[in-house]
Amino acid sequence: MLVDLGIKFGDLHHYTELEDQMKTMPEIARVFPKMAEVVHIKTPTSALLKKYHFADDCCKFDNPKKLLNKPEKYLKIWGNYLQSYKFYHPFRNEIRELLTCGSDVMRTVDFFAQSIFKEDKSHKMCVHIRRGDFLTDIMLETTKEFTVPAIKFAYDYIKSEKEM
Repeated sequence: MLVDLGIKFGDLHHYTELEDQMKTMPEIARVFPKMAEVVHIKTPTSALLKKYHFADDCCKFDNPKKLLNKPEKYLKIWGNYLQSYKFYHPFRNEIRELLTCGSDVMRTVDFFAQSIFKEDKSHKMCVHIRRGDFLTDIMLETTKEFTVPAIKFAYDYIKSEKEM
């Protein structure tokens, strides 16, 4: 993950300053306190900034390490296809830490979960299907015949890994 490459190699994460981004920082800090510690919004001068296209191909992994030795102080990365697990898997522990919710959020979630599940402590698996992605591409499909076995495969994998 591009954000985690910064952690791994000692750089902080920067985003171009926009009014909307500045407005979201207090909420990010409340929801994801660790994320707020490493994200900084800056407006670098154009002399220090270089734009790079990255992950432009939907079906080909683009290794983020190629961005490490660029001479510019700030890189503005245009990436469209970052769905591959290969971007995130090496940094999964750091990602989990960055996305750990703050105490207020956790209390609310715990209260809500208790009201729904009561004493049921079994594993819950939620599936999110981006159906809209499949509507305009004739080469992709999200049929019941594809989706149900895919969910079963994921469930069986999680079950075997977690010994549930």
